Amino acid sequence: SSTTYKFRLFNGSADCFIELSAVLEPKVCTPVCSPPSPSGQGVMICAGTTGTVSVSGCNASYPLKWYSDAALSSEISTGISGNNLSTPVLTSSTDYYAACVRDATCKSTGIKITVTVTPKPTATGSPVVTQATCSPTAVNNDAKIDITGISNATSYAYTSNGTDPVFANSVAITAGLINLTSLPNPTSSTTYKFRLFNGSADCFIDLTAVLTPKECCTPPTPSGQGNRICGGNTSTVSASGCNATYPLRWYSDAALSSEISTGLSGNNLSTPVLSATTDYYAACVKDATCKSAGVKITVTVTPKPTVASGSPSVTQATCNVAGTAANNDARIDIMGISNATSYAYTTNGTDPVFVTSVAVTGGMINLTSLANPVSSTTYKFRLFNGSADCF
Repeated sequence: SSTTYKFRLFNGSADCFIELSAVLEPKVCTPVCSPPSPSGQGVMICAGTTGTVSVSGCNASYPLKWYSDAALSSEISTGISGNNLSTPVLTSSTDYYAACVRDATCKSTGIKITVTVTPKPTATGSPVVTQATCSPTAVNNDAKIDITGISNATSYAYTSNGTDPVFANSVAITAGLINLTSLPNPTSSTTYKFRLFNGSADCFIDLTAVLTPKECCTPPTPSGQGNRICGGNTSTVSASGCNATYPLRWYSDAALSSEISTGLSGNNLSTPVLSATTDYYAACVKDATCKSAGVKITVTVTPKPTVASGSPSVTQATCNVAGTAANNDARIDIMGISNATSYAYTTNGTDPVFVTSVAVTGGMINLTSLANPVSSTTYKFRLFNGSADCF
């Protein structure tokens, strides 16, 4: 601090003197400003992430300070740990400045440290998956995955085993697209994981695509036969050869567009009452796009025999001239017969049978020279059209 020096000058004795004084002020010495020069390098990061930069070369007299401007006027106070600066999330390249600083008047030149932000890859759409094809029933190994509209990506890698793709295995992306072709048809749904890189292993995006197995249409061919019924009856037809994957379906048209849903039991189809020959179609069907060819199964309808109104016509026996006895000349006539090939008759109350039938000719039956019965006798006629069950 300021110090006063008091002088007393004597001339021979203690009582002959003068006094003088002098004030000595403290001298404050200012060290020469000689800060060290810091050194450091920038880093490269991917957009949307943070970066950490570091410098060296400062010391306790000239500690490290970080700034956001080249003029070293805007000091950064957050994200600092030792010689490191951790940046906030960045979306564009950013310059930082490091200096060795004693005070506001004594700083080193600021060294620029740049955090270069590489844009993340982008793709305008999701991966497009195309299943394998069939030729015609065997599956081909030609599945494909396409990714288009890719920007800011230099290479890609992919896996299908659940692991992460790695940069070291990546291949170049050209023309902004990825075309993965000739992929094998998987036995189960398989996830392909794509990683698109922009120049380094730590700047990437992930995309996934699921490739499902292609099942080719390989239906078995059904078989079956039609049958013949008499008009006015129902019928049951059957087909075989289908299985659980391709179950049997019945249709009323050859195009297999009108499915039948009634009268079904197992492999059988029971028809409604039919009066005309009708075709049915059986197919082995997985779905609307995968069906076997339809096999035509025909129910042939034989028309029932018909007779003219008023038939049969019965004529009793005549009497002899003397009128004493009946002649054996009674007759029964059935006229206007259609759709009958043969007939049989009985007089004992039993049903006539096909095996004993005789041909119908000329569309009529003329039963003549019948004995005069002792009592009323019923003649039962059965007119057949080609078979025992159409009468």
